[in-house]
Amino acid sequence: MSRVVFAMLICAAVTGVGSAAVPDPDTVLARREIQKRYENLREAYLLNEGPDAVIALRTADYTAHMASGEVWDLEKASAYTRAAFQQVVKTLDVSFTIESIELRGDKAAVRIAQHWKRLQNKAGAVRTVETYAKQRETWQRTDEGWKLFMVDDVVPGAWYVDGKRIDPSKPYDPKAPEFKP
Repeated sequence: MSRVVFAMLICAAVTGVGSAAVPDPDTVLARREIQKRYENLREAYLLNEGPDAVIALRTADYTAHMASGEVWDLEKASAYTRAAFQQVVKTLDVSFTIESIELRGDKAAVRIAQHWKRLQNKAGAVRTVETYAKQRETWQRTDEGWKLFMVDDVVPGAWYVDGKRIDPSKPYDPKAPEFKP
C-alpha cells in the first residue's frame, strides 16, 4: 500500500472523515430475524392462511395500545384479527417496512410502516380497500424465535375504498364525499 493511501486512511480514521456508524452485530441479527417474521406475516395475508398464522406470532401477554387510548389484550386483538380475515376476500398487496430498530436486551422496538390493499366485503359489496399506518412494534425474543409483544404509538394513515379516501372514524358510506382531512 502506498504511503499516501496509508496516510489518508490514518487521517480519515483519526478525524472520522468517511466513517459511518458501524451497526451493532446483535441489532443486525435481530433485524434480519424480525424481517423474516414480517415476511411470515406477509405470506399469511397474501396466501390467506387465516388469522391463526398471524396470532401465532404474538406473545401470550401481547398488548396493543390503540390511537384512541384503548389498550387491547391478546384476546381482544385476536378477535379483531379474526374479524378482519372474515371480511377479506383476497389480499392484493401487503407490506411491512422497517424504518428503524432499537435493540433493548431481549426486546426490539421497531418503527414500522404498513400498507394493506385488499378486496373486502364492505357495505354489501366487494370493494378495494387500502389502508396505511405507522406504529412502533416491540418484539420479544422467545424460545420459539421473535414474537410480537406490544404495539403502540399508532399513527393511522390514509384509508381508501374503491380509490376514494374515507374517514376511518366513521361508518363507511359509499355515497359520502371524499374525505379531505
